[in-house]
Amino acid sequence: MRGEMATGNARTDVMSLDEFKAWFVAEIEWSPSEISEDNDLVEDLGMDSVGAVDLMAAIEDAGGGDVIMPIELLLRITTVRDAYLQYCALAHLPYESEVAR
Repeated sequence: MRGEMATGNARTDVMSLDEFKAWFVAEIEWSPSEISEDNDLVEDLGMDSVGAVDLMAAIEDAGGGDVIMPIELLLRITTVRDAYLQYCALAHLPYESEVAR
């Protein structure tokens, strides 16, 4: 663990919003090369139903893979920011202050 200290159950490997956007572009096949946290997943980025399932699975994996996201939550994710907040929730962390509008 190269210099990392475990602090109870706290995770130290959770992505910042900027890291999440870079991960999103690399991980999500239908994503363009540049995105904004305000991009609408359907209108701006072209997400379809298959893309929604891919996004859900990718967020679950990025959040640690130990929690399954209910489909009802997926229906509430409309922007890249929403996807990031769901990722944070699955990682059991409070939301970052830079996410505030």
